[in-house]
Amino acid sequence: MMLARQTLVRTVDAERETLLRQGWSVSWRTPGFSLFSLPWRMTLRDIRLSGPFKNSHLVYGGDAMTLSPAGPFSSAIRIDFTGSQALLLGRDSLHPDLAFRLTGTGVNVIASRFAKDGETHAAFRVKNSRLEVYAIPFAPRGISLPFSLGLSRVQGRTEWYLKQTQRADIAVDVTAAAISLPVAVPGSGNLVEALHVALSAGEMESGNGDLPTVTLHIGEARLGPSSFAVAGKLACQPDVVGDFNLTLRGLEKIADSMVVAGAAPPEVRRLTMLIERYKTQGNLEQPSEKTGYGDESMPDTVIDLPLRLRNGQWMIGALPVGSLLEIWRSGKDRSASP
Repeated sequence: MMLARQTLVRTVDAERETLLRQGWSVSWRTPGFSLFSLPWRMTLRDIRLSGPFKNSHLVYGGDAMTLSPAGPFSSAIRIDFTGSQALLLGRDSLHPDLAFRLTGTGVNVIASRFAKDGETHAAFRVKNSRLEVYAIPFAPRGISLPFSLGLSRVQGRTEWYLKQTQRADIAVDVTAAAISLPVAVPGSGNLVEALHVALSAGEMESGNGDLPTVTLHIGEARLGPSSFAVAGKLACQPDVVGDFNLTLRGLEKIADSMVVAGAAPPEVRRLTMLIERYKTQGNLEQPSEKTGYGDESMPDTVIDLPLRLRNGQWMIGALPVGSLLEIWRSGKDRSASP
């Protein structure tokens, strides 16, 4: 067991020396020896990391992490996080591209590195936590920051392939049982369920240096009576360009719920009825049998829409996402007023 702890200490010291050579600022403290401490575990407290990351600067701060071997004969390391973990990424700390804080229980990572192939594999789990988001890249206009999300039973895997000293590919696959949104969608609630996201990112050589490209292979979830899926690619050229396909299933059921809740006028339901007819019949003629609002026996209507990012603005078809959010907010405010 003492040998396992010595291996952990050497691994941590080696990582620290590597970061210091790369210009990072690294600090933490280790509690003193205790008769009640397990000899094969190592706890770091008040962790602070700050240093260059690609063309940006990364800052990490954590309350505590406990390292231990993932198994009796395993070279993988298990890391259990306690307290809060915060990360900031950007060229300017006052205007970061990404900033969030994760606080909760059951947060752990099992990581292993393959030095020969330059690969790092990790599996992570989050039992119940709260994610406070202060900045995100390419946020649609109309998104209010900061906001908070509740995470329940999140798990996933990631693989990092270091091709050269400064170039890498990464793949991530994540599932979540539920994510609670900061505000409720009228008629659908605030719980996103059965979330599944699979993406990969790589760097392409160009005259302007290495340009990352993110491919979203699948992003799907269920919200109330409907579900949605997104797939596409984001190219980080000098002007970031995103091309995605958005698939909505059961949009008419959300419209029914919103109309019943008084959060949308009946005209919204009439529009979705026209879409239903065209998708199922190929025309806009009145069907022989009328159905009422919220008829669960009706098959879900599937709608495919282009989702684009151009000049810093997200568009669904020809409609700016920011404008849709403003329309939704104004309708929600009117429905809430006496």
